[in-house]
Amino acid sequence: MNKKEFREAQKRLVVIRNRTKEIDTRISEVETLVKAEKRKLTDIEDEEFRGLSEEKKALLQERDILRLGCEQFRSGVLPEDKEENLRASFARLVYCVRNNHPIPDEMRCMVEDKDIIIPIIRASSTVDTSSIAPVVPITVGELMMPLNNGIVYDKLGLKIQTGLRGTFNFPVVTGVEATFEDENVEVSDKTISMSKLTGNPKRIAISVPVSNTAIDESNVNLQALVISLFNAAMANILNKWMLSGTTLTKNVSAPAGPFVAAIATPAVSVAKGVTPKWKDIVSLETAVQKKHLPITSAAGFVCSSSMLAELRTQDRGTDTGRYIAEAVGKGQWEIDGYPVFVSEDVDDNTIEFGVFEYDLLGQFDNVRLTIDPYTDAKKNITRFVFNTRWDNVVLRQEAFAALVRATV
Repeated sequence: MNKKEFREAQKRLVVIRNRTKEIDTRISEVETLVKAEKRKLTDIEDEEFRGLSEEKKALLQERDILRLGCEQFRSGVLPEDKEENLRASFARLVYCVRNNHPIPDEMRCMVEDKDIIIPIIRASSTVDTSSIAPVVPITVGELMMPLNNGIVYDKLGLKIQTGLRGTFNFPVVTGVEATFEDENVEVSDKTISMSKLTGNPKRIAISVPVSNTAIDESNVNLQALVISLFNAAMANILNKWMLSGTTLTKNVSAPAGPFVAAIATPAVSVAKGVTPKWKDIVSLETAVQKKHLPITSAAGFVCSSSMLAELRTQDRGTDTGRYIAEAVGKGQWEIDGYPVFVSEDVDDNTIEFGVFEYDLLGQFDNVRLTIDPYTDAKKNITRFVFNTRWDNVVLRQEAFAALVRATV
């Protein structure tokens, strides 16, 4: 973005702001009228309502794109020519696929049956005998990198493994105990029992709706827009997978997350309506510690915002002035020195404790991106449908424990 484009963007942002205010006002007027007359929307009102809602969604997406460009211009952090060319290539590739235009020779390496194949790495070889270097504007690593910021993994210093291939096998060795023996007494052999955990990656599909107006306006920022929307959706399902007390089974059963078994057989149980006490928290930690597992920096508590509110006001004893959950910074909390993470994927009656390095989360192979301009064509929306494979392998189930409060 240059100075002229920056000034034009600023003017457009004002127009967008004013128009969205007009839309909000009109929607509010219709809702107030319908509520006052105690009736449903008429067909004409319903059509107007849906039209305004779609227009607002498109305007907000356009606003986000313009803001991104303006922020880059103000900060002086403009993409290098190579990076800008890659982003422009992505927008050009999307345009060609969406409109059934011929795919440029240098991008054919990324298209298969009209789907865009996002590779693990950029190829260094040529595409064909014409010696045209392949243009790969986005890779799996770049697609997944921002995802770390949205999940508990990153907050504990752990990273998602991406671009995995083949079979996900992990050796599991049972513990071997040492013994005291008298001098010259033959020591009995100890058998080391070895087994393995084999991963079973499952397909995750994410459909990202983007207004055609936003696509047409975005140009080089389209890549950033699609990645941000993809990551928001992916972070939601991965957090739910890792933290939910039930196996995700909407269409196909996903491998159980680390807390499914822990919640089914809780280490600590609390009566209905009772806020957990300090001794309950200590018992929860102890349930993991007594398994002879090192409690590393990857350990932490997870609970809902409602449960955290209870723990912030629950004294550790009687008028000690110390609470179970204590602030260690703005929006940051600790329990007994361990970080507390808030997620609404955890039930309000549950507290989870785990050493998360014993849960491995991995993304497999390339990512297939299907551009669907037809399903929501009447709404002026193109859908970016991502298909990829993930697995979640719990290496040590005993590294995860839960406190569950009765509901009946």
